[in-house]
Amino acid sequence: MINSSLLNIINSTQKKLLLNNHNIIVCMNPINITKKNSNIGKNISKFMESDFFFLRLTFLFLKNFIKFFMIYLKVFFYILISRPKKVIKSEIIFLSHRFENNDNDLYFSEIKKKIKNKNHQTIYIDQLNFFNFKKKSQNLIKSHNCSLKDYKNIFGEIINIFCEVFIFLLKSKKTEKKVIAYILSYVFSTATIKNCLIYLNLKQMINSKNSRKIIHTFEGHIYEKYLNYKFKNSMNKIEFIGYQHTGLDGYENALYYPNLEKFLPNKILCISRVDMKIIKKKLRMKNVFSIGRHL
Repeated sequence: MINSSLLNIINSTQKKLLLNNHNIIVCMNPINITKKNSNIGKNISKFMESDFFFLRLTFLFLKNFIKFFMIYLKVFFYILISRPKKVIKSEIIFLSHRFENNDNDLYFSEIKKKIKNKNHQTIYIDQLNFFNFKKKSQNLIKSHNCSLKDYKNIFGEIINIFCEVFIFLLKSKKTEKKVIAYILSYVFSTATIKNCLIYLNLKQMINSKNSRKIIHTFEGHIYEKYLNYKFKNSMNKIEFIGYQHTGLDGYENALYYPNLEKFLPNKILCISRVDMKIIKKKLRMKNVFSIGRHL
């Protein structure tokens, strides 16, 4: 379990970095701690307290960079030989998760029953098989379904993020340096490129003239925060709605940090009034509702 002191340093450091440059959110996966007893929290604690921290950090950076570069080239090749998917023209788009070969929506079935507007479609993200290029599904976000121009820009954007995080590291307080160095080692990683590609894929697939709402799970994933940030800047006519589908206890760290409006959906739906009150209090957000309203 990660101790409260380290968790507070991680949360405050993350917020400082993001206030400096909102784009840095795309590489925040390694410190996106859901709960104190989460595996990510345990891994960070062990790494921070380990002997030869900076030597291990160097090897971690090299390992992540090699994986990043190999995936980057592989996706580049598949974009060259593949055709983009057809644009989705539905007014409401559900962004759900796919597990193995199960095409059933396990998250939004209750909401779909309450929606009067039937002009909707579900798009799936397969986190575990995201870079499996053999997977075929009409409604699956694929890593290579984006324009080559947008994809080539990823590398330059990530280099800029790396430089900004490195400069921030040099100017940071002693208590923050290990956390920032740990983030720096993951800037070039498969997690970062995956977050970028989820956004580029969704951007390629939707029609801004037709689509009015995108409803995604509200679980604290970095890609959720990144999508909200990017689409608010590029397609602000589309309303983003987060759906919190599990019971809360108030200790879901990744849901509440960083508490910055740019990374939050326009509206949040919950399964109960108890969860609604928790989220309203933690995020100080008005547009939070129990399920069955404001669809």
